[in-house]
Amino acid sequence: MSGTVEGPTGPVSGATIEVQRLVGTSAGRAMLTSDAGGTWHLDKVLGGRYAIRAWLAPSLAQTSPTTFFLADGTDRVVTLDLANLAQPLVQSAVAPDPPLVGEPTQVVVQADSRQVQADGSLTTQPDVGVPAQLIGGGWVISPPNPAITDPEGRAVWTATCQAQGNQPLQADLSAPPGSSGPSAPGPETVTLQVADCLAPPPVAPPITPPITPPITPPITPPITPPTTSGRSTTVPGVTTVPTTVAGG
Repeated sequence: MSGTVEGPTGPVSGATIEVQRLVGTSAGRAMLTSDAGGTWHLDKVLGGRYAIRAWLAPSLAQTSPTTFFLADGTDRVVTLDLANLAQPLVQSAVAPDPPLVGEPTQVVVQADSRQVQADGSLTTQPDVGVPAQLIGGGWVISPPNPAITDPEGRAVWTATCQAQGNQPLQADLSAPPGSSGPSAPGPETVTLQVADCLAPPPVAPPITPPITPPITPPITPPITPPTTSGRSTTVPGVTTVPTTVAGG
């Protein structure tokens, strides 16, 4: 069994190749390293079902292993293609969704990078301190723009959509600080997934409560107290009644 390890720019030297012969739930394994021309070979291979994968830390790896069945007594030439996994993984979100014309919209971009470990496993970490520029002709974007990704790899803007319909947004991300080398991630432009802008809902007129007239209390006529004069008492509206005085 033999082959070549190829990367985005050509043959890859020093890559690790893992050859597994699968038998039921068990596996036999051989570890190889590609030479200066990216080639590798494994002698005296038994027939059976195989899975092969290759990688080169910190950025090159196969996205899935190469699998096949090898018949006894036959040779097999396998080319293993490595992808550059160091390019940023960019996700975005907007709120409200869909945006409303003339209303502030929060736009968030999350930037992460994958790293290939020495054992071929992948880890993901946020891209911190990356300048990110938000671009959109149909939007008014509040400063700061560019924004700088925070410790969680997020850049946040406030943008206002100016017209209904499809108003594209893009984010230009610079390379993460400290990245260098031929396989290091470079600047990247990402088109964000943004729904069509909608007109804001009509504003309902204010509800005026009915005016209740004040309640006027009934008018009570004044009560005239009775008057006493001499030997008689005068009560309004009543016939005068003589008053008897004891001993008189």
